[in-house]
Amino acid sequence: MSSDYNYRLLQKDIKEGKQIVLFVGAGINFCQEHRMLWSDVMRHLFKHTLTSIACNKDINKDDLAQLKELFGIDNNAQLDKESIDSYLKLYEYVQDEYPSVLQAYIVKKVLGQRYISIIQEFLYNNCNTLLLREAFDTNHSLKPKEKKKEEDYPCLFAIARLILLCPNIKAVVTYNYDNFLTQAIKILQESPGNYFKNEDKLLFNKRTNNGALEVVDVYGDNYNSVIKSKTFPIYHVHGYIPSTTEIQNIDETSIVLSLDEFYDNVRNVYSWQTDTQMHLLSHYTCVFIGSSISDITIQRMLYYAQHYGNNENIYYFRAHQIKTRLNERHKYIHKLLDEIKNDFYNDYGLTTIYVEEGYDHLYSKIGALVDVLKKKANEEV
Repeated sequence: MSSDYNYRLLQKDIKEGKQIVLFVGAGINFCQEHRMLWSDVMRHLFKHTLTSIACNKDINKDDLAQLKELFGIDNNAQLDKESIDSYLKLYEYVQDEYPSVLQAYIVKKVLGQRYISIIQEFLYNNCNTLLLREAFDTNHSLKPKEKKKEEDYPCLFAIARLILLCPNIKAVVTYNYDNFLTQAIKILQESPGNYFKNEDKLLFNKRTNNGALEVVDVYGDNYNSVIKSKTFPIYHVHGYIPSTTEIQNIDETSIVLSLDEFYDNVRNVYSWQTDTQMHLLSHYTCVFIGSSISDITIQRMLYYAQHYGNNENIYYFRAHQIKTRLNERHKYIHKLLDEIKNDFYNDYGLTTIYVEEGYDHLYSKIGALVDVLKKKANEEV
């Protein structure tokens, strides 16, 4: 089925009141000004890792720069024609021999628990409540200021708005460590008059019980203490790293980063993280946004959910930016590669919604889902 057809199926599910759970990855943090995709996090971690290795192994400055170049951390290579072929061979070696899961293992071995504070600093320097509020006020306030050239945090706003206006959405499962989505929801919830027109306010008041909806981050050992019948849970199944302003300890044992934690996830089938995901995938209409579905644990769960009788659709929003840097011939090859990959997603029971225009257009499609609710509300009047 085409992406347009699948998108209409999702609109139909929303209109009919299907119970929906969002599964989100680092892609929802997409922002032109601040790079916070998972690959950006890994590059930042590996930069610190290589620097530490260089100190321990007495690697000189030039060789360290070359290593960083090969791992995509810096872009300062000055190559003559004779060096290009040799460099490309070395680059191919790095790509083949150092996949992200191995890089993560090396990060933990070299940096120890220090990697958590490095992630914390990186994430919350690039996004926090102050930056989100400023961006939302600039780009989405009913009395907007002069807009920036590139909109910041577009997906976080679109998803937060959808959650606050759509009563069908019952929970979020996030593979992110941060609290950005929680803060985005709270900013809109605390000042609905700044962001919602009258027709939106009717949906907002009904959905949130006049702003009383309690949004909670669920992670580690707090699962039993924070889950209540009237809360809106955001399940951090790979662990939670709070901002530097939050007064709480980080549960280091709950952070999933490298191969050993993924192995533990596979083995510990009775953990709330595994049990919650399997239950939601098996009984709800699920929507994946900003996730690569590359985690073998997620693939395993999708496989079982498909084979053990979930009659609801599992949607998967996909988008890329690579096409803007390709000529017409390579754009066509890129499209063929995507079609081949879609066959893989279909085998796992995913209903793919692919937005060729890129991330910004993907998130505008997410925001447009609210129009279905408005139309339904007008029909009921």
